Amino acid sequence: IGGYRCDPQDPSDYVYPTHHPDQHAFTFLPSDPDKMITANDGGLFITQDNMADSVKWQSLNNGYVTSQFYTVAVERSSTSDYLVGGMQDNGTYFTNTTDPEASWQSVLYGDGGYAAIPHGRDNYYLSWQTGKTYKCNITDQGQMQGITRIDPKGGSDHLFINPFLLNPADSNQMFYSAGNELWLNDSLTSIPVTGNETDAINMGWDKIASFGFGLNNITSFGMSKADPSTIYFGTNNSQLYKVDSQQSNNYTQTRLTPQNFPNGYVSSIAANHDEPSELLLTFSNYEVKSIFHSTDSGQTWTHVSGNLEDDHDGSGDGPSVVWTAILNQPDTTVYFAATSVGLFSTGDLDSTNTVWQQEGANTIGNVVVNMVKTRQKDGLIAAATHGTGIYTSKFGKQPTLARSQQNTAGMFTVMPNPVNDRARIQFTNPKKQTISFTIHAIDGKTSQIIHKQEYHEGEKTFTWMPSEQLTDGIYLLVGQTRKETIYQKKIVLTDQ
Repeated sequence: IGGYRCDPQDPSDYVYPTHHPDQHAFTFLPSDPDKMITANDGGLFITQDNMADSVKWQSLNNGYVTSQFYTVAVERSSTSDYLVGGMQDNGTYFTNTTDPEASWQSVLYGDGGYAAIPHGRDNYYLSWQTGKTYKCNITDQGQMQGITRIDPKGGSDHLFINPFLLNPADSNQMFYSAGNELWLNDSLTSIPVTGNETDAINMGWDKIASFGFGLNNITSFGMSKADPSTIYFGTNNSQLYKVDSQQSNNYTQTRLTPQNFPNGYVSSIAANHDEPSELLLTFSNYEVKSIFHSTDSGQTWTHVSGNLEDDHDGSGDGPSVVWTAILNQPDTTVYFAATSVGLFSTGDLDSTNTVWQQEGANTIGNVVVNMVKTRQKDGLIAAATHGTGIYTSKFGKQPTLARSQQNTAGMFTVMPNPVNDRARIQFTNPKKQTISFTIHAIDGKTSQIIHKQEYHEGEKTFTWMPSEQLTDGIYLLVGQTRKETIYQKKIVLTDQ
C-alpha cells in the first residue's frame, strides 16, 4: 500500500506514488482507523483510506524543510538559476529558480550524489549511491525525458557518495573515481541516451591512474579551467597526486603529498580558475589541521585554517571542514569553507593568522554545510546543507579597479589587519590632491566614507576607528581622487 513498488519496465520507478520507501513509523487516527499517517525519510504522509484497493497518499510536508543535501551543482559559464542537488535518502532534485517558495522537481531516486550541469543544459550528469552515474535529458521545467547509465564497466570499490568531475574547460570529459583508480571519459557527448539504467558501459572510458591497495580510495578532485591538462586528486589517507597531459593520452602521475599534511581524509580540492597554480585543500577530520593553501601548483603548502581551529596544531574543538571553493571577482578573490558549523569566508589567506568570517549567520546558521559551489560569471554562491536545504547568494558588486592599476600611487598599508577598535592607515601620495577613503562590505550592502582630506605629496598617515554600525566581516578599503581609484586593500574587522 506504500513505500516501494516494482515496475519491471522502468526499474528506476520503484517509489510508490507520493510516498517514500524508507519507513520509520505509522499511526492511525483514533477517530477513524482507516486514516493513517506514516513517517519516513521523505517526511510525513497521510492516507484517508488505508483499506482502498489502491491507497492514495497526501504529503504533509508543507513548509517542513529538513532536506539533507550531500551535493549541489550549478550551470557552468552561465547566469541561469538552474540548480540540482543530491540528498540523503531522497534522490536528486531540480529547480530553475531561486524563489524560496517555489517547489523543486524530483529527477532521480536513491541517495543523491554528485551532479553536473554543462553550459547550455544539453544534458545533465547525475549519480546515486556507490557510483552509479547517469547521463540525463531534463527539460527546463524539470521533467526527465531520457536517462542512461554511463559509469565505467570494471570500476569497483566506490565510495557511498562517489565523486566525479567534468573538465571545467571541456564538458565532453568526465573524471571518475573507482576505489584506487582514476578513470577518464573523453567522449561524453557521443554516448547515446538509450534508457539503459542498469548496466555500466565501456564507451569512451580509459583508466589513467591506479595505486597500490594501501591507498584505498580517491576522495576528491580539483582542476583549473586555465590548465585543463592537469587534474589533482586526494585520497582517504592524506595522499595528494596529480596527473598531467591526459589530453594527449600520455599520462604522467606525480605524488605531491607534503610532510606537513596531517593523517586524514582529503575532502575537497579547489583550483583557482584564473590562476592554475593556486590550490586550496581540506581535511574533514576533527582535531587535525583542516585547510591548506598552495600557490605553486601543489609543490608547497601553508596551513590557513586560522581561527577555525581551536588550537593552531588542529587539536581542540574546531569544526570539520568538508569543502572549499574559490571565487574570483573584479579586484578580489574570496575563499569559502563549508564546515560542520556553517559556511565561512575570507578574503585574505595569512597562514595561521587567517580570519574566517561566518556567512549567513541568520539564514544558514550553524547547520552542517557539505558543499559550496561558486560561479565566476555572476558571483553566484550555492551552499548545500545537511538539514535545511540549499542556500544561494550573489557576491556584491565592488568598485571596479583593474588588477594592473591597484595601488599605483605607491605604499598603502593598514596596521593592524584584522582591525579591532582602531587602525593606522599609511599611504604614499604622489601629488597634491584630495583623497576620499571609503570602506565597502564584501557583499556590497554597506558603503561608508571613513576619511576625506586634501594632501600634499609624500608619505601620509591617519587613524581610523571603525563605527559601531560596521559588523565583523571582510571589507574593501578604497582610496579615490575625483578622477580615479588609486588605493585598494582587503581588510577584516573583528571584535576579538
